[in-house]
Amino acid sequence: PNSLEAERALLGAMMLAPPCIIHTAALLAAEDFYRDTHRIIYGAICDTNRAAMPVDMVSVMNALEKQTGATYAAEISTCVESCPTPANFESYVALVKEKSDLRRIIALSQKVSKAAYEQYDPMKISAAMRRELMKLEQHSGSDPLPIKAICGEVVGLLGRLTAQGGGLLGPSTGFQRIDEMVSGLAP
Repeated sequence: PNSLEAERALLGAMMLAPPCIIHTAALLAAEDFYRDTHRIIYGAICDTNRAAMPVDMVSVMNALEKQTGATYAAEISTCVESCPTPANFESYVALVKEKSDLRRIIALSQKVSKAAYEQYDPMKISAAMRRELMKLEQHSGSDPLPIKAICGEVVGLLGRLTAQGGGLLGPSTGFQRIDEMVSGLAP
């Protein structure tokens, strides 16, 4: 099971709206993507973001070229074009996660079937299956982000905002004191 459309739309959303990255990284790991190419692109997006670099098509292609010698330009362009709107990224995350969980369940059932055909102890098979199901239920994508990574991303964001001048997250309210308190009109 997979949804290549959701994978492409999610990767596109992450490049079009970088604030999606932190939320997505908390829920998905590279292994949750079906296509190897998407796993590689996802890793490059997260690495670029962790390095406090701006995340867009150009920076991701540059990071990939440094890492792998290839830019994956065609697939990255397809991902960005496949994203109808970054506002729906949470539904793309949910769909990618759902398909990944289904693949994990299939893999687990194949292991259990193999063990049963090989006539292992049924109690041991059952115990192992329960352990694996518990892992699957607890699986939330990737390991929780370490505080160092979160702080690095926040510091990087603040640095980019400062470099833009004024440090506002969105358009000015027109009132300097209010802008200082709320960092502008953020979406």
